Amino acid sequence: MALCRALGATRYVTGHGALAYLEHETFEAAGIAVEYLDYDLSPYPQQHGAFEPYVTALDVLANTGAEAAAHVNARAVPWGEMLARGATAPDGVR
Repeated sequence: MALCRALGATRYVTGHGALAYLEHETFEAAGIAVEYLDYDLSPYPQQHGAFEPYVTALDVLANTGAEAAAHVNARAVPWGEMLARGATAPDGVR
């Protein structure tokens, strides 16, 4: 939050992992909208094991090169919508 305030941010976009710890109401009270990057990855070849969607964006880039963007369908979703859907952090924590 301190970094957002220092930069004059009005919006903070984060990944699913923050569902487990982020204090959404605190950001909202400070005038900073919290949104989650909601994405759907079409499977792509990964070097080790079965397809795992919850990895860094660098993984899709390293494994697919210039075609990376074709595998990612993403949009920013308000935190309340994510919670209403019953979304959880990748480790299952809500």
